[in-house]
Amino acid sequence: IGLNLEPIIGQSKTNLLKLNMLLVLLVLSMTLAIIILYLKNMYREIEDMTNYVYNSSEGKHYNMKKYNQEGQLGFLKTELVKMTSILKENVDLLKKEKVFLNNSISDISHQLKTPMTSLIILNDIMYDDIPQDIKIDFLDKIKSQLNRMDWLIKSMLKLSKVEAKVIDFKKEEINIKELIHKSIEPVKIPMEIKNISLIINGDNQSKFYGDMNWCVEAMLNIIKNCVEHTPEEGTLE
Repeated sequence: IGLNLEPIIGQSKTNLLKLNMLLVLLVLSMTLAIIILYLKNMYREIEDMTNYVYNSSEGKHYNMKKYNQEGQLGFLKTELVKMTSILKENVDLLKKEKVFLNNSISDISHQLKTPMTSLIILNDIMYDDIPQDIKIDFLDKIKSQLNRMDWLIKSMLKLSKVEAKVIDFKKEEINIKELIHKSIEPVKIPMEIKNISLIINGDNQSKFYGDMNWCVEAMLNIIKNCVEHTPEEGTLE
């Protein structure tokens, strides 16, 4: 049966078409409005995160809104806050390391001035006609100052390498007795010249974990200072 032969449908066909079109337009309008609101909210969230990143990079404080909300955006904001916090901590740590390195180098440079001044004065005096025994004493002092300068320069270079993280530290088992004997080896001749005796006490099996080479370097500096300041025929224990 054709629709034209149905009186009820035939009379209301136009109204039904208009009503259906109105419902379709209403649904489309609501869908479009929801999409626009969603995109607008998304844009505000992105703008908020952009402002947070910009202000954080400039070192300015900025409170990001709703960073602890649920959903993927909330998760993204939370991770963004964590990342910037870690970056700030790393930057602060790097600044502190630079300040420490600068202070250490400045301190070593200042310490270099003292032996340098002594060397200049002693060198000027050596040009004069002075007794042989005084000249030998001056030469010993010059040698001592040169050794100190050599140690300071090497310390500064090692410190720079440590701060630049170009040195790989090992973690190995170290026997303390073996460490002491290796550290003593370079200063045996000065100890023999000054007739200094060495006494080692303690457990021969004592051990710890570290880098043997750098531990020897540190121990050698301590022993070397002890030898230099120990009188002749003294004892190191």
